[in-house]
Amino acid sequence: MKTVESLLNIPINYYVTINMGGLEKVVNAIGGIDVNVPFSWSDSHTHMSFKKGKAHLNGKQALAFARMRYEDPNGDYGRQKRQQQVIQQIVKKVTKSGNVSMYRKLLSLLSNNMKTNLSFSDMVSLAENDKSATKSVKKIHVTGCRRVHQRRILPSANHEELQKMSNTLRKSLGLSSETLSNYNTSENKLNTANGFDWSGDNPDYTLYDSTSTTSDSTSDTGTTTAGGGTATMQPGY
Repeated sequence: MKTVESLLNIPINYYVTINMGGLEKVVNAIGGIDVNVPFSWSDSHTHMSFKKGKAHLNGKQALAFARMRYEDPNGDYGRQKRQQQVIQQIVKKVTKSGNVSMYRKLLSLLSNNMKTNLSFSDMVSLAENDKSATKSVKKIHVTGCRRVHQRRILPSANHEELQKMSNTLRKSLGLSSETLSNYNTSENKLNTANGFDWSGDNPDYTLYDSTSTTSDSTSDTGTTTAGGGTATMQPGY
């Protein structure tokens, strides 16, 4: 939470993180969900097939729908959109029921797969008093080029992309725009100054020591590491 606050210069008072491990149980508990399959594919890992268009999914199908990445032409960005669709449909169906006992049942199913600083009463209040919010959801994400190191995808968003995201979120919170200035923007400036190509996938983004303009070490793939640390995204499987 603190990392996102620093990266985008926004305050985050409350959070909810959900592990996909509880998704199958939740979807089954609410009787399945309706989604729009963006294209047809056969999943090489689950061996399930999905046909383009509207579909009703049970828990096992919803999990496969949300996790697939390798068959998606948009890679992880495409997977993110499908995961957002699944979460949105779950929230829509749960809030429509207005059943407090259902809320308790779902939270029980998610107990080992969810972390939040919201109380149960906070969540019930949101579900009961802010149902209209589920009818108007705006989904945004940071895009950028990527590097691959030891089978991990390392996304690198340029300053303009991060600033645009910061401005959008701050505006929605009623805050004025401020120029980003943090570790990531400093790294971007140093890489740009040293010829980093932001136009596509590039394996040579350098992580500099926070007190210098030179990198500490170079890995066997050409990606450098330094005292500032690294950010990684685990593969989907």
